[in-house]
Amino acid sequence: MKKILLCGHLDLKANKETTSGQIIKTRIIKDELANEFSSNQISTIDTHGGHFSIFRIVFQSFVLLPFHRDIILMPAYKGITVLVPLFVIMNLICRKRIHIVAIGGWLDSFVKRHTLVCFFLRKAKCIYVETNRLKDHLDQMHFKNVVIMKNFKRLPTVPYNETSKKDDYPLKLCTFSRVMKEKGIEDAIHAVRRINDKSDKTIYSLDIYGEIDKKYKERFRTVLEKSPEYISYKGIVHYDQSVQTLKEYFALLFPTYYSGEGMPGTLIDAMAAGVPVVSSDWKDNAEIIKNDVNGILFPAHDTEALVRTLVIIQNKKEEWNKLRETARKEYEKYTPETALSVLLSYLKAS
Repeated sequence: MKKILLCGHLDLKANKETTSGQIIKTRIIKDELANEFSSNQISTIDTHGGHFSIFRIVFQSFVLLPFHRDIILMPAYKGITVLVPLFVIMNLICRKRIHIVAIGGWLDSFVKRHTLVCFFLRKAKCIYVETNRLKDHLDQMHFKNVVIMKNFKRLPTVPYNETSKKDDYPLKLCTFSRVMKEKGIEDAIHAVRRINDKSDKTIYSLDIYGEIDKKYKERFRTVLEKSPEYISYKGIVHYDQSVQTLKEYFALLFPTYYSGEGMPGTLIDAMAAGVPVVSSDWKDNAEIIKNDVNGILFPAHDTEALVRTLVIIQNKKEEWNKLRETARKEYEKYTPETALSVLLSYLKAS
């Protein structure tokens, strides 16, 4: 009998360059499990294709589930109403341990609107969530099987002696997430333009990285066409190249107000690169970004506050650059060795 069956959105046939948090986290957990267990002890079901692949997923689940001891489900927003009931019902006969790894910070609001799903979620051995806020909310809903497993990445960190200051003008800023309005892309552009328009020189440049959301492509193209040359789109960076890309920047901008935000991987990328973050105080960002440690927070949806924050760090470049080393130290909380230990302890239990 094999040890682990992992079911989630891997999209293994696609190009590896993706900024989808769901795909990246699913692939990372698959890779880390392969490091911990022999590859012949792990099987996968790729949920890529959504409703169009449901019959394939059901068939693979029916065939594979009896021959594995632990089942790891990594459902996204749409898949949770299908995958979790499917495996729980089949498990009435097979009696396996089901582990549900939540991706993002939406599970509490989801179960409030889909109360039937609660019955199936409570049948899992454990539900692994990324933040204290989400665990607290689910605890209040009388879930007894919720544990915290912080988001994590195995990244080639920048050595402490290489977290050098970046203070040449223009100061280089970037965004490093899915490109969509709700991630605050236009707020970042607006703030940089406001500051530069009021100065006699270019204070900031802004590079935008990430996969462009399909619904946002046309609007983003128009926004870029109307933007000055110091604002540019740089495409997609494979997640294992994120540190090498980010380490050259003065700051990472993360002005998100995306409703599904959990513990964003881009903040982990920035810490590993020794780059402090200017982040909106949205959802669980304050659990990760600490003022004067690895960045600074400003009120979400408040572009004027973002402008004021960028003016402050420009006027205090020396203090800001000192955060490069402390940001790098914060990454140690988000390594696989630290974060994944809670899941591994259950998987290794007899």
